[in-house]
Amino acid sequence: MDQPSVRSSPNPCAPMTSTNTDLACRLTTTDMDIKPIRQPPSNNILHFVEQFQNELDQIKDEYMLKFAKDRTYIEQEINLLVNEERQTFDKLKRYLSDHRNRIEKRNSNKRKYSASSSPH
Repeated sequence: MDQPSVRSSPNPCAPMTSTNTDLACRLTTTDMDIKPIRQPPSNNILHFVEQFQNELDQIKDEYMLKFAKDRTYIEQEINLLVNEERQTFDKLKRYLSDHRNRIEKRNSNKRKYSASSSPH
């Protein structure tokens, strides 16, 4: 391929008026220091896994403890609400029962007085 010849300078990406220089800066590859990955000894991996597992267990235990406390608190709150609703229901039931008894008594008295006051 025909590539434009570019004059080498100490700083190849220095600003110049030529667009060829910009293209050359973009196409320039940088040498990288690539080192092979060394496998850590297996005992380090095992140590890491054990440490990781211990941390996970600790987090799980903390979560379960918090969950148990939260669950206990929620159950207590629900029990309080249920008891309040029961008391309200019992009061309402008593009120309705008393109201029904008063109405029956009043109707009974009306029948009694209206029967005794009517001519035979």
